[in-house]
Amino acid sequence: MRLSSRISVCALLVLFAAAAVRAQVVPNTPTSGAVVTINGTAGANPVNILFYDSQIHSALVGPNSPAVIGCTQFDTEVQTDAYVLQGGSATGCPPVDSYEITDVATGVTTFAPRMDHATHQSSGSRDISGFHIETHFICVGKCASGGVTGTKTFCNSALTICINVVSGTPADNGFIKVTNNTGSNFTGTIALQGAPVSGCSAASDSTGMINLASGKSVILAMGTPGTPAVPNTFDSSTCAGFNFDQQQAITAGSPTTFLFGKDTFQITPSNSNPGDVVTFRPVPIPANLFNLPGSKLTNSTRGDGTECVSIADFAAPTGANQPNPVCPEFQTHCINGGAACSDAETFYWTGEFKAHLDPNAGYPLVGGLPEIGGVHFLGAPGVNCAQNAFSDDIALWYIGDTPGDLTGHNGGSGLNCFVTTFDPTAAAVAAGVQVFSFNGFFPPVSDNTFNNINSGQNVGLPFDYANGAGGAPVTNLNWCPAGPSSTDSTQPGYRVCATEISGVPVPEPWVAFLRTPTTCPNGDASTSPSGYINYNPTNSFLHNYGDGSYKFNWATLATESTNDNCFYIGVRFDNGITNPFVAPFQFTK
Repeated sequence: MRLSSRISVCALLVLFAAAAVRAQVVPNTPTSGAVVTINGTAGANPVNILFYDSQIHSALVGPNSPAVIGCTQFDTEVQTDAYVLQGGSATGCPPVDSYEITDVATGVTTFAPRMDHATHQSSGSRDISGFHIETHFICVGKCASGGVTGTKTFCNSALTICINVVSGTPADNGFIKVTNNTGSNFTGTIALQGAPVSGCSAASDSTGMINLASGKSVILAMGTPGTPAVPNTFDSSTCAGFNFDQQQAITAGSPTTFLFGKDTFQITPSNSNPGDVVTFRPVPIPANLFNLPGSKLTNSTRGDGTECVSIADFAAPTGANQPNPVCPEFQTHCINGGAACSDAETFYWTGEFKAHLDPNAGYPLVGGLPEIGGVHFLGAPGVNCAQNAFSDDIALWYIGDTPGDLTGHNGGSGLNCFVTTFDPTAAAVAAGVQVFSFNGFFPPVSDNTFNNINSGQNVGLPFDYANGAGGAPVTNLNWCPAGPSSTDSTQPGYRVCATEISGVPVPEPWVAFLRTPTTCPNGDASTSPSGYINYNPTNSFLHNYGDGSYKFNWATLATESTNDNCFYIGVRFDNGITNPFVAPFQFTK
C-alpha cells in the first residue's frame, strides 16, 4: 500500500489482538488538542471542516521547553511542531513563557511574530477547502526573550476573550486566525472548542452565524467568552492540555462518520438503544515512543504488525526540520444520558477508517513510492487512550492502494483504544489487490441482497479464514455455538468459548455465527430473534475442507416465524474479529 495515498481501515469499539507494548509509561497523557470547526457554505459549496490543534503544524519540530513543576522527562521527549494553542506541549505540561510565545500583540486585535525562532515555537497553519487556519500563542506586555513592549490588552475579534497585563506581568493565550480564501462569501459558523484536563474552564469561542467575505479574517481565542463590556481573561497553557470528543447519535444499521482533518472514521452499529451516542477522539503518540520488540511481536503466530503507522495529518509536513512520524491512537466510547451505554459489551459494529499516510516516515520505497504490507488494527478493549499494550487484532480485509485510496474493513464490539500497525517484513500489497482475514460468504449466498430461505431449510455458508489479512490459511477452525464467555487468561485478547462438548471446552481457534435483526425489504421492522446460532436443531455443523476453506451448515428451525423475519448472519472469532453484517436473510415460508 502506498503511503502517498490513503489508508482505509475499519475500526470498532472492540478491536484487535497482540502484545504490542510501548516502552514508555505515560504519566502525562498526550491530548487530542482543541478543535477548530468551520461549517456552512462558501458560495454554493458546502463547507464541513474539523481540525485538531494536534493537526495544525509549524514545521519546526522540537521538544517542550525545560521541565517545570509537574513535568517529567516524558513531557520533554514528546517532540511536536503542533499544539500551539496549548503552548506547544502535547501533554499539556506548561512550558515556560520564553518557549511558548509565538507572537507579540501590537494592538487590541493585531499582532506581529517574534523573530528569534531558535528559542521558541512558531505559529502553526493549515490550508483546506479554501480556508487558511493559523494558530498563535500571543503575549501582551514585556514578553519573555523578546523584550518587546506591546499593548496592555489583546482580544478575539468579538472582544469577549482577552489577555491583559496585570502589575506589569506579561499575559498570554492561544488564538486562531481563520481567513476565507475561497473566492466566495462564507455563511456559517467558525468555532474553537476543547475540554481542559484540569484547572480551567472549557474553550468555547464561536462566531455564531456570520457572513465572512472572501479575503477577510476572524480571530477566536481559547477560553469562555464574556462580553465586550466585561471580557473574560484566559491562559490556555495552564490547563494541562485540551481534549475534544466528537459525539454523534447512532442508529442500528446506519453509518455515522467522524472527521479529523482530511481523514474520516465511519462506524455502522448492528444494534442501538434510543439515546445511544458514540464519541471519538484521536490521541497522537510519536512513533519513537512505540517499542515493538524485534521484527515480530511477543506472539508472532498471530501475524501482528510490529511498527505503528504514521498518519500525515498528525506528523510534521514536508519541509519540516526533521521527520516527525506520529501514530494516533483512537478512543471510542458509547454513552447514553451521560453514562456508559448499557449495551456496550454486546454492541457489535463495523467501521471504516480512512487516513492519508505520512510520506516522510521512512518506509521502504517500491517503484519510487513508499509502500507497506501486513496491516493490522490493534486495540485495548474497555480502556481510555493512551495505552501501553494492545490485546486484540481485528483486520477483516484491506486493498492495496488504487490511485488515491487504500480501503479496508474490520469489526468488533465494546469500548476501545486502538492503533494501526504494519509488519515491515511483510511484502507490500499491490495496487488493487484485496487481502483477507475473513472472506465470505461465497455464492450461492449473496452478501448484498436478501437471501430468501424457508423454515426448516439447511443453509450453507461458505467462507475462508486466514491468520491476519493476507496471512497463512487457518486450517483448524472450530465452531463455537454459544459465542464467547470470557477472556482467555493464557492468551491476552483471545476469548474462551462458552460451549463445552461432553465437558470439554471448544478449542481455539473458533468461530461463532451471529444473528442480528434488520429492517425488511418492505420497510417493516424485523421479528427475528438475535444471538448466536446454536445446536438447536442438532444437525448444524462446520465443514472443514483442510485448506482454510469452510462451510457452515445451518439447520434452521421448522418453527421459524415467516412474518417479517429478516436478519443478518455475521461471524465472531476467538481473537476478537467480528463482522455482524456478512449477509442478509429473510424467511419466506
